[in-house]
Amino acid sequence: AVALIQRGFSGSNIAKETQNINLIMTEVRSIRSAAGYGAPNTDLVPLMVSLNIAPPSLVNGNALMNSWNGSVKVNSTGTSFAITYDKVPKEDCAK
Repeated sequence: AVALIQRGFSGSNIAKETQNINLIMTEVRSIRSAAGYGAPNTDLVPLMVSLNIAPPSLVNGNALMNSWNGSVKVNSTGTSFAITYDKVPKEDCAK
C-alpha cells in the first residue's frame, strides 16, 4: 500500500510540474525583447518573480523550488532560454 501511495504522489508531482513547465515557457516567452532574453546565462528567475509571472507554487523568496525540493532555474541562452529542474527522481524523469 505504501508503494501505491508513493506512486500516486509521484504521478501527482509529475502532472503538477508538467503544468509548471508549460506555464514557465508561456510566461518567459512573454518577456522576450527584440534582442532575445538578455545575455547568455542571465538568470531570469528574479525577473519572473518580480513580474509575478512565475508559477506561484514554485516561488520560494526570489528562487523557484520544485515538488522534489530541487531548484528550478531559468536561464537565457541569448535568443532562447533553458529550464533546469534539480532533484527530479530518476523514476520520475523517465516519464
